Amino acid sequence: MNLTEHFDLNEFVRSATADKLGIKNEPSNEVIKNLHVLCVEILEPLRKFAKEPLQINSGFRCPALNMAVGGVSTSNHLFGFAADVKCSDWQKCLDWQGYIMLSCDFDECICERHGNSIWLHVSYRNNMPQRYRAFYIDKGVS
Repeated sequence: MNLTEHFDLNEFVRSATADKLGIKNEPSNEVIKNLHVLCVEILEPLRKFAKEPLQINSGFRCPALNMAVGGVSTSNHLFGFAADVKCSDWQKCLDWQGYIMLSCDFDECICERHGNSIWLHVSYRNNMPQRYRAFYIDKGVS
């Protein structure tokens, strides 16, 4: 199911952890609507800015999956409000964050580096006030 021109629902629900643990990560219609809005408000504009396809590392998480990956109980991922986008390097992550901060409404925009993995966490809370939280978490290679 296409959410927008460049994003498909499967990108937001697939999870190696869910597959490994036998967790059914199935979104409700409300979650699908929220994912569509996230794509329209943040991910499609970011893709146009980046001039390259975006790889979604994590999108919707049902409660069992969210717990399995150590997500917080109030995670925007639970509602289809958030996605983590893989970045090839730290500077690209910071550039993408800067674009979103200047060009989009957003709830959260967080550059994260844990070891060699780098991603940009973005969220848009559909029908709720946005908090405009932007920062970075750098736990890079020691």
